[in-house]
Amino acid sequence: DEDIDLYGLGAELKFGEVTVMPNIQYYNDNANDNENVTQVSVAAMGVVAGLNFEAEAIYSDDEADSDATYGFYASATKTIDALTVGGAFIYASADGKKDAADATAFEPGVELAIMEQMTDDLNITGHTFVKGSANYAVNDKLTVGGALAYSFSNIEDDDTAVYEVNLTASYAVTSAVTYSAGLSYLDGDDSTGEAYDDASVYAY
Repeated sequence: DEDIDLYGLGAELKFGEVTVMPNIQYYNDNANDNENVTQVSVAAMGVVAGLNFEAEAIYSDDEADSDATYGFYASATKTIDALTVGGAFIYASADGKKDAADATAFEPGVELAIMEQMTDDLNITGHTFVKGSANYAVNDKLTVGGALAYSFSNIEDDDTAVYEVNLTASYAVTSAVTYSAGLSYLDGDDSTGEAYDDASVYAY
């Protein structure tokens, strides 16, 4: 029969303050391109020794494609007195791939708290991405922070490699009103390995 089928099985397991969610899915598309994909993933999130974290690993195998894709994502933050430090890492395989659409769909977004340049101006699906950040509460009203992110492509014949530096500040005028300001700088090499002619600067 020419139809589309999706089967899935998942669970949510709790171990103290940590939640683990394994999942397996099978996708079969007989109506269009007879695509058969098996995907296995495990996600975890919670708090360990004051460290807030979330992580996910994924493996996807398309029977019509000899190169399976896989990826790993993790991020964590920890607050020490007035200082909050954080980090994130993403690896999205693209073995034998020439197009970001075929790579593992791990892509940094708003949840990683980087500014919009890298995620809006560039398609970094299929990249390795690493980020570090720090925010310091100067007092009850003023908070300053900074972050550095670096990303490079795992896609065949794609030499894109970019970095982004962010500086931010926020001031709580009242409990309901907060003013925020930020400055971001983006630079690096394009898909051919050539340096960008002009660095990109974003401010708000």
